[in-house]
Amino acid sequence: MSTHRYAPRDLIPDYARGLTGAAVSGGALTLVPSTSVTALVLAALTALFMLFTIRTALRQRTRVEVTDRSISSRPGPKDPLTWNEIDGIRLRYYSTRRARDRGWMTLKLMSRRRSIVVDSNLEGFEAILARAAEAASRNRLDLSDTTRANFAALGFPVEDAPGDAVSDLGADTRGDDSPRSLRPGAGAKERFDGR
Repeated sequence: MSTHRYAPRDLIPDYARGLTGAAVSGGALTLVPSTSVTALVLAALTALFMLFTIRTALRQRTRVEVTDRSISSRPGPKDPLTWNEIDGIRLRYYSTRRARDRGWMTLKLMSRRRSIVVDSNLEGFEAILARAAEAASRNRLDLSDTTRANFAALGFPVEDAPGDAVSDLGADTRGDDSPRSLRPGAGAKERFDGR
């Protein structure tokens, strides 16, 4: 069994963004009349930044355990998600920069019972990707073109399932289909060129 966590050093930028945003919008909230529309907007922004900070703290507590048979995420449901029961996988690239050369990957493993989502800031993300690619091939999953291309670009090609010529039309298309790195500044064996 291997255990994977989000390293605190990788979460520092998220803590800084959340706390700075909450402080700025909360500070500005004290300067405007409490009945104004501006106060409502600032209160919503402050709440949003606080939720983001709380989410970051929860990610710091997250522990992902991987075995030959299953994957589980703590805190979360106690019963693990077995590799054999996975019936859907999405691998997406997201970027907040115009240059699109820095961003993160998000891997979603799904079954009828539940799903587990991890991102590329998780230590050992590459090992989980390798297991997910094996599960996709073994379970003969019909992956979207975007997911299949992302696995291949990261060095984990997935064998085609029968009838896989048609892409997953219901797939989430918000993610980018051209990752430049597995993790900004770390963990990537190579960078991928843009279109």
